[in-house]
Amino acid sequence: MVSLNCDEAYVPDETEVVQGQEGSPTNDSQSVNGWRLYILTAGLWLALFLSTVETTIVSTSLVSITDSLSGFDKRDWIVTAYLLTYTSFLTIYAKLGDVFGRKTMFVVGLGSFIIFSILCGISTHIEQLYLYLNIYKYILRVDSVGVMLLLAASTLLVYAFESGGTQFTWTSAVVIVTLIVGTILFVAFMIWEWWLQNQQSARVEPVFPPRILRNRIMVAMFATSFFAGFPFTSVVVNTPQRAQAVYAFSSQHAGIALFPLLLCSPLATLVSGYATSNVRVPPVYLVISGAVIQLVGVALTCSLPSHSPQFPPQQYVFEAIMGIGFGLTLTTILTLVPLVADSNDLPVTMGALSQVRILGGTLGLAVSATVLDSQISQTLKALRDPETLQAITDSFTAIDLLSLTDQQAVRVAFSEGFNKQSIVLAAFSAAALICSMFLWEESPRRVVKE
Repeated sequence: MVSLNCDEAYVPDETEVVQGQEGSPTNDSQSVNGWRLYILTAGLWLALFLSTVETTIVSTSLVSITDSLSGFDKRDWIVTAYLLTYTSFLTIYAKLGDVFGRKTMFVVGLGSFIIFSILCGISTHIEQLYLYLNIYKYILRVDSVGVMLLLAASTLLVYAFESGGTQFTWTSAVVIVTLIVGTILFVAFMIWEWWLQNQQSARVEPVFPPRILRNRIMVAMFATSFFAGFPFTSVVVNTPQRAQAVYAFSSQHAGIALFPLLLCSPLATLVSGYATSNVRVPPVYLVISGAVIQLVGVALTCSLPSHSPQFPPQQYVFEAIMGIGFGLTLTTILTLVPLVADSNDLPVTMGALSQVRILGGTLGLAVSATVLDSQISQTLKALRDPETLQAITDSFTAIDLLSLTDQQAVRVAFSEGFNKQSIVLAAFSAAALICSMFLWEESPRRVVKE
């Protein structure tokens, strides 16, 4: 039963997580020392770097990829296809780590990542790229019914938001049916998970155990991660697109334009880790502060000029502010997991929390794409040349074939569309801030380092 009693207060006692204490989640029966520890740490860092940088690589080169495959109008489905399956299998992989061992699943996951990344690189058409982005995530399954329900519900909901207002009107049968069926499947998923959890003889562990949503703090954590995921993913993906679509940047230059956000976010993460572990600052303070900073940064991007062909230097400042907010909010909230969840549910809870964040980012990306496509569709239709319209739909570089007047009109339409995206993302950032307020307690939880 989910408790939403706002009067619950936490009294720090033995329930605090003591780092390094015997019996705590951080204690290992065997330790690695010397050169083996250094090599192991370097390997983990490199693997984490690869898994983190992949989204950035795709976002900065997305226009070039879709231009080469003649599918610019399907650009967002490349990221969406990846994020959908990524979302559905985060919790599953966490559970597989409990069953088969974390080292084994780490090696299997890294090997799969390498193989299918190579296959993505040698793709010759857009549909083949979709397949390679998705296939390796179906290799291993736990709670297959829950997986399929979650994946089907997520796909239908994302498709509805992606297509509504662009390919189909919001009142069309396609959009309405996919929204209704997606919602029904999501409800069925939750019912299935509750039923599976209550089956004492069941061998399959629920992919999303409802027991982890047992109190107000946990519910607020998931809600905050969900809404904070909306702007994070959209900003990382859409900022390089804006640089290329509006300011005619190359893929490399667009990647450099994203540096302030990518540098400030991990810096804020380091500050958060030091503050919570060494200074013993309650994580809730940093989560709420990060949500405020994130909202300010996203809201400021709404003011970027839409009629100037020059890259606005203030965007670098706005990105830095957003990066600090993202780093404080999304990483610090994970620090709360050992303070709230049972030790047996730690891996699943961590995976589920990341899963909810990615799901929010996937939906946010779909909504952002709809807002942008709705804005530019009227401008493109005004060109009245079907061949030119199709050429721009297939490849963004076709804009250079237009007259200077039409080029400016198209780039202004893109800029206004990105600004409207920022308004929507600011609303979701405000929702994340409101949800983070429910993490507040009279006696805030702290991480205790012995």
